[in-house]
Amino acid sequence: MKNNMLARWLTYSLLANLLLAIAAGYLWLRYQDRGQALSAVQRQEAGTRQALLQGQVEYQALLSAQGSLQARLLEQDKLLAEQAQQLVLYRQVLAPGGAQELMLTEGEITSLPDTGKFLFRLVLLQPEGKGGRITGRARIRVQARQQGEIVALSEQALGLAPLLLDFQYFQILTGNLQLPADAEGRQLELLLELDGRGNKTFRLAWPGNT
Repeated sequence: MKNNMLARWLTYSLLANLLLAIAAGYLWLRYQDRGQALSAVQRQEAGTRQALLQGQVEYQALLSAQGSLQARLLEQDKLLAEQAQQLVLYRQVLAPGGAQELMLTEGEITSLPDTGKFLFRLVLLQPEGKGGRITGRARIRVQARQQGEIVALSEQALGLAPLLLDFQYFQILTGNLQLPADAEGRQLELLLELDGRGNKTFRLAWPGNT
């Protein structure tokens, strides 16, 4: 009797252990499947984030290239407009009945990054048939406010040397000038000392004082 009970108990115990082993194996397989699925999802998310980041980089590069292209196109449009304006002016001057005397057709004063330093660009134009070749010297002088007074700054004070003139129809004068630290420009004067023609003066308002 006792042997039968012991055998029955052992049988039940083996069955229970077998069921537990099967359940454990099933749960382990489910855990492995979930781990693999989670890893796949994580890899997919990482790939998606990488693709989004690459897309953002390419989009920013596209915006930068577009902005640079627009800036170049605007600069080209400005240059073409200036050239067209100059061409019209030159045609008017060179045409019969045009301008009658030497002119300052363009005058630009541009501030440079260095404090008190400026770039000037001046264009002199003589109408066709209104005189021979022009030679001489051009001097730059600046009327400025310094210590509460209006003073005339010479070429030496501006760090300039006289510019030589030698042209038939037009000449472009350019250079860099340096204002003293306590000076504020008010007006640029172009003094022409012309060989055989006397002197002539042109005046150009300083930027911000027009």
